[in-house]
Amino acid sequence: MFEVKPLGLLDIPRAVDLHMEILDEEFLVRCGGRFLERYYRAWMKSPYGVATGVFEDQSLSGLLLGSLDPSSHYKSMLSTDGTSLALSLVGQSLRDAQLRDLIIKTRAKRYARALLRVAKRSITSKLRQFGRTSNSGSFLEDSTRSTSPTQAEITHLLIAGPLQGKGLGKLLVNDMIDRSKMAKRDTLVLVTPPDSQARHFYEHLGFTQESQLTNSSGETFIRYILNLNSP
Repeated sequence: MFEVKPLGLLDIPRAVDLHMEILDEEFLVRCGGRFLERYYRAWMKSPYGVATGVFEDQSLSGLLLGSLDPSSHYKSMLSTDGTSLALSLVGQSLRDAQLRDLIIKTRAKRYARALLRVAKRSITSKLRQFGRTSNSGSFLEDSTRSTSPTQAEITHLLIAGPLQGKGLGKLLVNDMIDRSKMAKRDTLVLVTPPDSQARHFYEHLGFTQESQLTNSSGETFIRYILNLNSP
């Protein structure tokens, strides 16, 4: 009997092993097991993150990572764990020359901008608090204010090899759909490689192809979207 429930901290080592086993060529895996453990902890700590697993007799057989508000989720991860993740990444890159070259070529500028945004938000928050305590009024414009998010996303769906094709992925995706609807999101999105068999799986669940994307490493992905308001 399989059961879907949120991942706990004690599930992280098994989740990392599963992640590294299935996605052995992914950038996150290249960053090393220690980085991945910190990454999972940061993900689970975010109030906007979704980290669920499918269990059989308390044994983790598959997992899903997603978020109910992608923008706020990654901001939360950076603000709480950005420094530790960056230090872990630097440490791994010092031990892996190929990883270091990859980061420099494809991600260094983007990561630096992200860390600068975190520092800017921290300073702005402190200035805003000072403005309130000094009774000088609201003299700072809140540039981060936006309308309510209407989109949720799935970033990872991993099922242990021997159990693939047994319906575990469908259990996890349906759980994510239910969570997204409860959070009043209009759409659920994900990306997958164009040659992946997972495309047929998502299309069977009602996802439709929206666009084709190319990341900073030159890899091509298909973006899928599910309208949560349709019958």
